[in-house]
Amino acid sequence: MIGQKDGENFDIDRIRTLTFNDSMCVPNNEEIKKVILKEAHKSNLSMQLGTTKMYHDLKKMICWPKMKKEVAQYVVACLVCQKAKIEHQKPT
Repeated sequence: MIGQKDGENFDIDRIRTLTFNDSMCVPNNEEIKKVILKEAHKSNLSMQLGTTKMYHDLKKMICWPKMKKEVAQYVVACLVCQKAKIEHQKPT
């Protein structure tokens, strides 16, 4: 589909990586996605800032089908994130 009308947003970059809208395509491999989510979540830029921030940071660099849903599921499962949510904090 690369180079055809249906695949106009796909490309192969200079290091021979499949990209979609300039984001690297990640294979549908749960272990790879798990490592990516773990690394992104523990980074200083996205840590404990929620689903939306983490998703937007990731989608600048990488993509895979249903990524937004998987990022949301990962953040919801994080106990630290759940404790940090404002509705879980005592009023001042």
